[in-house]
Amino acid sequence: MSTETYVTAEHAFVNGHVEPNVAVGMSGGRITEIVPRHAARSGVPLQDWGAALIVPGLVNAHGHSFQTVLRGIVDDLQRGTWRTSVLYPWSESLCREDIYAVARFAFAEALLSGTTTTNDFFYLHDDGNENAHAVIRAAQDVGIRLVFARTVYERGRVPGAPDRYFERVGDSIERFRSLVVETEDIPTVSVQLAAHSLRGVSLDALRATYAGAREAGSPMHVHVHDAPAERSRLHNEFGKTPIRVLRDEGMLGPDTILVHCLNLEDDEIRLIAEAHGNVVHCPSTSMFFGHRTAPIEELRTRGALVALGFDGGSGNNHQSIFTEMRIASLLQKQLLANPAALPAEAAWELGTSHGARMQHVRAGAIEVGAHADLVGLDLTNPSLQPVSRVPKHLVHSMEPTAIKNVIVGGRTIIESGRLQTVDLEDIVAGLNQVHERLESTHA
Repeated sequence: MSTETYVTAEHAFVNGHVEPNVAVGMSGGRITEIVPRHAARSGVPLQDWGAALIVPGLVNAHGHSFQTVLRGIVDDLQRGTWRTSVLYPWSESLCREDIYAVARFAFAEALLSGTTTTNDFFYLHDDGNENAHAVIRAAQDVGIRLVFARTVYERGRVPGAPDRYFERVGDSIERFRSLVVETEDIPTVSVQLAAHSLRGVSLDALRATYAGAREAGSPMHVHVHDAPAERSRLHNEFGKTPIRVLRDEGMLGPDTILVHCLNLEDDEIRLIAEAHGNVVHCPSTSMFFGHRTAPIEELRTRGALVALGFDGGSGNNHQSIFTEMRIASLLQKQLLANPAALPAEAAWELGTSHGARMQHVRAGAIEVGAHADLVGLDLTNPSLQPVSRVPKHLVHSMEPTAIKNVIVGGRTIIESGRLQTVDLEDIVAGLNQVHERLESTHA
């Protein structure tokens, strides 16, 4: 029996343009052809989404699935308070099945928001890969594409943080290598390497992490300039800002993914842009903690590759890249006092192809050879009217009620707004059970 199939709809968003009556051919989890509907080969099954717009699945370039259980607990707290009084004690209490249950919820919520590829920046290690496998199992069960960023967090660097975060650096690198091998036959999972931050690793550990990522042919993820106080403290330790540390170590460029990048000086913007660096902007998190937003329009227009992340439940209670695109666009207009800043078309790229490109994933676009990760939007939905201006609406007005169908790797995950892979009620109940137990423990 052939595994080939087509999906078609009244319109598809291809190469930045709305095209009518397109059929997208899929086989082996990849897009194999993009043809007018009348040119679809007879005998090949065809899914007709009707009055819909087919768009590429959205890409989250930074997240922490385990932190989803903290939603509503850390709201309205100062950043230092939530870390020591909530994040640390709660994350110490999560057992492996809790990690699985919370990740399963986070991934289901992301899919329901139209996100088909998500990053998980993970550091609940317990000196092994068993917890990592719990997260990967959750992603497989729900059906999302996962970029698992196994994170180096060096013992002794952050007093008061849970011991389960920390490993010997050499052990972290070896366990990363093992996890790459253990997941190489899972087409919807890629494993990459992260350094938690310059506060979380020494310079030697940072060098080892970068070398390990390069050896594996993947980028290194790292939190950088994520709070004003951290910038000042690290400047005192290193004698220079984190961006300049990375520049001087030869790590500022396309092989490193910089997460947050708040409070940059103009010279640092220039350094990142000239190095063609990668920056993940998490606008909701910046707003949540009262931080000034990152200067992503300047970074983008000067040559940096910018993508979006919805981060974790400690800094954002809403897992939707559609939301992050809208907020990012509006914040840059406000920051620069320029309504033309970060136009909708550019914001769309931040939430799709840019996040895929910097994470070395062939997604975020409807093109031959890309992963068959597609979203069907209801063109009768009020938030997409008038339909002649849909490219703008995708960023500035679309509501989640418009999301009807989601395919990942050619597999139907959401149909007519309902999750097909797992029982959503069971997932919600699982999250609430973990939350209630932890809340009673830490009351």
